[in-house]
Amino acid sequence: MPALRRALASAAAALLVILTFALLSNTAVRAATTGAHDPATYYAGTDGLTGSALEAKLHSIITTHTKLSYDQLWTALPVTDADPSNPANIIDFYSGDSLPAAAMCNHSGSCLVSGQEQWNREHTWAKSHGDFGTANGPGTDLFHMRPEYADVNSIRNNNDFDNGGSPIARCPLCKGDSDSFEPRDAIKGDLARGLFYMAVSYDGGDGYPDLQLNDFTCNANSKAPLLGKLSTLIQWSLQDPPDATEEARNNLIDADYQHNRNPFIDHPEWVQAIWGNGVGQGPACGSTSGGSTGSTGTATATPSGGTGGTGGTGSGGDPAQGLVISEAYINGGSSGSTYLNKFVELYNPLDSAADLSPYSLEYFAPTAKADTPSGFSAFGAGATIPAHGYYVVQLPSNASSSTAPDTGYGAALPKVDATSTINPGTKGGTLVLASSTTKVGLDDDSVVDTLGWGTGIGYETKAASGNSVTLSYQRSFDESDTDDNSVDFQALPPTPGKAVDGSDGPGALQPSETATADPTTDPTATASATATDSATADPTATATATATEIATESPIGSVTADPSGTPTATPTAGDSSSAPATGGPSGSPSPSTAPSGSPTVSASARPTETGGPSTGTSGGPSPTTGGGSAVQQGTPTLTLAKAPTSAKRGKAVLHLGTVADGTRVTVTLTKGGRHRTVHAVVHHGTAVVRLPKLAKGTWKVSAAYGGTTRHVGTVKAKAAKARHRH
Repeated sequence: MPALRRALASAAAALLVILTFALLSNTAVRAATTGAHDPATYYAGTDGLTGSALEAKLHSIITTHTKLSYDQLWTALPVTDADPSNPANIIDFYSGDSLPAAAMCNHSGSCLVSGQEQWNREHTWAKSHGDFGTANGPGTDLFHMRPEYADVNSIRNNNDFDNGGSPIARCPLCKGDSDSFEPRDAIKGDLARGLFYMAVSYDGGDGYPDLQLNDFTCNANSKAPLLGKLSTLIQWSLQDPPDATEEARNNLIDADYQHNRNPFIDHPEWVQAIWGNGVGQGPACGSTSGGSTGSTGTATATPSGGTGGTGGTGSGGDPAQGLVISEAYINGGSSGSTYLNKFVELYNPLDSAADLSPYSLEYFAPTAKADTPSGFSAFGAGATIPAHGYYVVQLPSNASSSTAPDTGYGAALPKVDATSTINPGTKGGTLVLASSTTKVGLDDDSVVDTLGWGTGIGYETKAASGNSVTLSYQRSFDESDTDDNSVDFQALPPTPGKAVDGSDGPGALQPSETATADPTTDPTATASATATDSATADPTATATATATEIATESPIGSVTADPSGTPTATPTAGDSSSAPATGGPSGSPSPSTAPSGSPTVSASARPTETGGPSTGTSGGPSPTTGGGSAVQQGTPTLTLAKAPTSAKRGKAVLHLGTVADGTRVTVTLTKGGRHRTVHAVVHHGTAVVRLPKLAKGTWKVSAAYGGTTRHVGTVKAKAAKARHRH
């Protein structure tokens, strides 16, 4: 009898384990009976509706729901996307792999730990498409949030969805190219229906952007709230209809988390009832303005697009492309320092002024988490960088506030466009320029440029090194960006507001040239500005740039031109100070008054090309042919310095001979029906070309300058490799 009792006890214990495992493995099924809405009654009032009427009715039903925080996703996703065969694991969305739910990349450093690539939170509707960031609502909605390998998430980036491309490391059933991503067949419908839900749930009337689907794959170049490719997504939904797993996830999100449903899982036929076949539908890429009016407050119009009201989360329009961090001086205010304050300098390579209102600066200390910046500042409405110009953000000083300039701790900065409380460390750190007005992580798809040095947790390829009290990190003269901090940045004497050689930068207006505002490219242009050696501040200048404070973070204070020559800081939320805009001590030079010998140029001015050969400078490179003679303008050649991939940009050098310094070159890359365009500036007969991400294959390259277009060679793009944040 004792043996029988022991046997029965063992059998009971085993049965309990099995039942417990089954209970955990069927959480979704359990949730369907404990609080989920009944689809038969949830969609009351939709009978007979189609098109916009059906879309509007569905929006009114699903828009009210419980909104999770970004941190809550770490606990929700392991439940909604659990591996039914192993509750301790999650199913990676794009690849279908089962991996430990505990392998979360929510820390600093690499996401490859002990041979296991960790997962993070993938926004299938990339959050830069509408600039909603990680805000509760679209930034955390479980119907489009999925667990994904960190490196695959990075490779997908913020591209649209479409068929085609090259296989992707760690996700061999996925494909990608320069502007689109294709997941494995088994989840194409799941993905599409999550995106249909987003487009209906967030329509712009609730303080969030008006998310819209269009039939294009060029949306990654804009912050407009658009995503494609609509016709492909509709086909994917038809080819991969809802299955039991997707329906169970719908029930679970409804019952235990958001308390709303995805109508396109319950009624997949409504996809075509609203969008038809989707061919050619939706706004053109970038055509929709940034943010919607906030739920409270009033939107403020800017030349580049609306800004969200005080109660909304909208952006100030589409971000300019190509902006880079051009210099960082992080030893200001130490004994023997060149300058009293630290600073960060940005460069605008475009032919027109760049709007900074959709951007922010972030700093990650060596001990920070990869998704939690140590310092954050958003640029305010009206902040701009002139064409081919620089923008200097003054940072705190290592010295005490009572230290005066030129007393052994450095001089006042000669140029200050804005101020910030971000305070980078000298031994290591990471600065990030992001096309977002809310905090983002190092691997976020809205990160535009990264500079890491020393022991910093994030950098491009390899960290920069060599800063000191008399040296800053500076890009090369042409401000090129090869995605390698150790190559792009050198330790050189600081030159705030200037190029490495102390000039106004590549393509900058020279004192002998005249800039005329072009009303065809700048609707606000009404006058011209002539650069002279004795230029002074315009006493009629009245434009201000107001920094909008995000939560309790530091806004980037703006500088207002003052006819008296005394700079004043525009007050920000919660700021009643009237201290000088430079933030430095008395005696700091006025940033609104140009130093003697410096040309004054309005933000909307653009140089008029004067042509003619460039004399170059002593020691400058002299491109030659194989025989050693100078390359003439009619025989341009192309040298590939770094091959691009579908996940990483490349670099090439155009040798143009006697083409004048400062000449703008438009470079077009063509492969089949695809076209990509970038711009470069000639310096000493060459132009460094920042190649975009390109699909594997051979791309034809043409260069347009001086009124003509010439074929200059080909670029062979390589297959993408997995990338890791170090």
